Amino acid sequence: MAYCKWIESLPRWANILISIFLPILFVIYAVIVDLNKNNTVAVVLDIISFALCGVIYWILDLIWVIGQNKPFAFSYLIA
Repeated sequence: MAYCKWIESLPRWANILISIFLPILFVIYAVIVDLNKNNTVAVVLDIISFALCGVIYWILDLIWVIGQNKPFAFSYLIA
């Protein structure tokens, strides 16, 4: 959880740069958040969407970081 708090505490410009150049860090963040919420479907969606549709996940994550100032995780969409 310390990793997630560290990512969330970064300034917006740092999150945007990480989203552009190191998206795997945000995939790890998404998996941790989804596991903490006990949302198995969201974990599977995070992993599959990054593995199969990396570009789409990358764009979605970049838009989410710009709009919400935190990385994208499917558990934010699945209640």
